[in-house]
Amino acid sequence: MAAERRRAAGAVLGSLVADAAGQPLHWIYQLGRLDEILQGREASPEFVDPSQCLFYRQPTGAQSGYGDQTLALLRALVKAKGWDVQVYRQELYRTFGPGSVYDVEASGRVEGGYRHASIRAFLTAYGAVTDRTGLTPDPQMDGVAKVAPLVALYAGDPELPQYVEQAVRVTQDDDLAVKCSVAAAAVLEEFVLGPPEEGFLDRMKGRPELSVIADRLPEVLKLRGRPHREVVQTFGSSCAVPGNLLNCLHCLLVTPVLRDYSSTVRLTMTAGGCNCSRLCFVGACAGAALGPSGIPADWLKKTINGDVIRELSEQLVTLRRGRG
Repeated sequence: MAAERRRAAGAVLGSLVADAAGQPLHWIYQLGRLDEILQGREASPEFVDPSQCLFYRQPTGAQSGYGDQTLALLRALVKAKGWDVQVYRQELYRTFGPGSVYDVEASGRVEGGYRHASIRAFLTAYGAVTDRTGLTPDPQMDGVAKVAPLVALYAGDPELPQYVEQAVRVTQDDDLAVKCSVAAAAVLEEFVLGPPEEGFLDRMKGRPELSVIADRLPEVLKLRGRPHREVVQTFGSSCAVPGNLLNCLHCLLVTPVLRDYSSTVRLTMTAGGCNCSRLCFVGACAGAALGPSGIPADWLKKTINGDVIRELSEQLVTLRRGRG
C-alpha cells in the first residue's frame, strides 16, 4: 500500500477505533465522577467494561452514535464505489432505523444505542420520502466526527468540500455544522496528503476552508501550553460547534500526535463531556499521521467491528482515483 493510501486507511481505522475505545466514557460531564471511574487505571482509560455512560448502554468495543454514523458512511462509500447520497441515506436508515440496536427509545430502556436529534429527524423525514432530511438548526459535532471516510477517499480532490457538505446536510441542514465539518476535513486532508509536520495549524491559518474558525485560531494557538482538560472546559465540553472542534485542534497541538496514537486519543478520552465526537476526529488525524500500523493491535482487537472496519478501509482507499 502506497504511503498516501496507508495514511488514508489509517484515518478511517484511527477514527473508529478511537470512538470504540472511548465509548464507555461518553457524555460524562462531571469530571469528579470520571476520575472516580478511572481510579487505578489512569494510564489506560480505554475500553472500560462495563460502560459508564448514563445516556445509553452499548457493549464495550461498540461504536457510539457518532462512530456508527461514520461506519454507515464508510459502508456507503465502499458499496457505491464513491459518494452517492441515496446509498448513504439507505445505510443510515439501516444502521439507526427500525430493528437496529438504536430502536429502543420507545421502551424507555437505556440498553442499546442513542439516537441523536439529527438522526431522529432524519428517520422521520426518510420515512416520509422527502428530499430534505436534515435537522434545522443543529450546530453539533456529528458532521465533524464522520468526515474520515470522505477525506480518505477524496483527499486532494477539489470536490471534497462539496461532498462533505452534502453528507452533513443529510442529517444536519445547518450552515455552521457544514462549515465546521468542511474545516475539519481540510485539517484531516493535510494529514492524509502529508506526511504531517509540526506547526500544521500555523501553516493552515489562512486556508479559506478554516474561515469559520479563523478568529478563534489565535486563541487555540495561544493555549497550546495549557492542560487540555482545562481548555476543554474553557471552550465547552458539549457536542456544540465550533467549541468542540477547537478542543480537537488543541489536543492535536499538545500531544505527540505525529508519533503516538494512544497518548493523543487518551488525552481526548479523559477530558470529559462529548469526547466521542472529538475522538472520531482526533483519532482520524492520529491514525493518518501514523498509518494502520500505528494503531495498537490490542485496541483494534477490542473494537467489536475491528476486522470489518479494517477490511472496509482497505477497500475504500483502493478507490482513490489516480492517487497513492
